[in-house]
Amino acid sequence: MEEYEKATTLIAQEQIKVLVKFPASDELIRNLENRLSVALPKSYQKMLSEFGILLFGGRMIYGLGKNGLEGDAAPNVVFATEDRRKNGEITDKMVEIMPSGYGPYFVIDCAEMDDQSEAPVYEIDEAGYQHGKSKIADSFGEFLLGEVNSLLGRVAFNQFHSLRP
Repeated sequence: MEEYEKATTLIAQEQIKVLVKFPASDELIRNLENRLSVALPKSYQKMLSEFGILLFGGRMIYGLGKNGLEGDAAPNVVFATEDRRKNGEITDKMVEIMPSGYGPYFVIDCAEMDDQSEAPVYEIDEAGYQHGKSKIADSFGEFLLGEVNSLLGRVAFNQFHSLRP
């Protein structure tokens, strides 16, 4: 959660415009978890409750908009996740959260929930997880902080460090 809080603080401090806001209720988030048959990480739940969908600086993090669970296109997380699952591109415990803009896409793997109620984010090959998956962050909060830092032209230490041999 610390990384999530840093990311949202940077969004506010740097006056990054968030294009839409559809905060999700606790009940809607529980219904989302039931629909997708997963427990969502705490930091992603927080994003859903504060923003619903997070659109900023050309980035689109999937969530719940004005149509709730019944959205029929991205950035609705239910639509995106169920479509990928139906096509066998992600497991039944993965939740698609963002397109890369260059083919692959990003998922939270809820099967790998840790004792802090966080789960890692992976970049999935455009042909599906069987063709490649790379761990991008240990949590949604860390992933979001990386996206905000990237937008601001900053490289977070842990991202730089992970690229070194």
